[in-house]
Amino acid sequence: MEKNMKKMLYVLVITFLSFTIYSCAKKSDSSSSSSTTELEGTWVVSCYASGSKYLIKTITVSGTSVVEKYEYHLDSSCATDYDTWETTYTSLAIGDEHTDDTYGSSGGTGHKFTMTVDTNTYTPLSASNVTWSNDNSWCGESDWVLNTPQSIAGKTCGGGTWWNLNIAIYGMYILDGTKLMPSYQSSTSGSYPSSVSSETSNTFCLVQSATSCADTTPPTVSSISPTDGQTGVSVSENISVTFSETMDFNSPTVNTDNTTCYGSLALSSD
Repeated sequence: MEKNMKKMLYVLVITFLSFTIYSCAKKSDSSSSSSTTELEGTWVVSCYASGSKYLIKTITVSGTSVVEKYEYHLDSSCATDYDTWETTYTSLAIGDEHTDDTYGSSGGTGHKFTMTVDTNTYTPLSASNVTWSNDNSWCGESDWVLNTPQSIAGKTCGGGTWWNLNIAIYGMYILDGTKLMPSYQSSTSGSYPSSVSSETSNTFCLVQSATSCADTTPPTVSSISPTDGQTGVSVSENISVTFSETMDFNSPTVNTDNTTCYGSLALSSD
């Protein structure tokens, strides 16, 4: 009887330890993942000089799908199209938190992530580009058509070879409010990137409307009428404040009280 009791106790202890170890492992797995919600939306690097051309870069995240687009132009206002490089990804998954102590004055945070290449295309957007691409067998092809995308997956274009389809991508990003700085590479490298660039060309702004990014810099006051310190001002006289940029006059948030006067400020469209 005593022998059987010891045997039962031994089994119970082993079972309890096994359950504890399993429970701890499950807790670690769940804490290492995060939602893609913080990346939802369209992120853009506005028109900037890139070599002899001008570039707009866009990343759009919707659920677990990602679209990355590089649009090259011939002019500094990015109005004259030249070509577009587009890569789409599926199975976006957010992983462990990533901390970068070198970002800004106090460091930055984000997450590691993985995704899979779904499509890789090139589109010539000017007649001169089509002619040049066909004459030079760009990306190994000589049947380019204006405004028509063609797959370049696994092909060599210029000095680089583009990712093939279904390749796993490992990356990480820093997220600073409405600024996204990503870095990623193919699984053939065997690891996540070692760093994330915060250069202007890799700083994507979250698009708030069809044409502009979020602006988190507060406007400054350009002028006030009547001027500060002016005497002989009528109590009923309007106070005009001119700001350094366009304001949303539908829902201003202002504070006009101080030690000597109290009031409210209404913005007009003038």
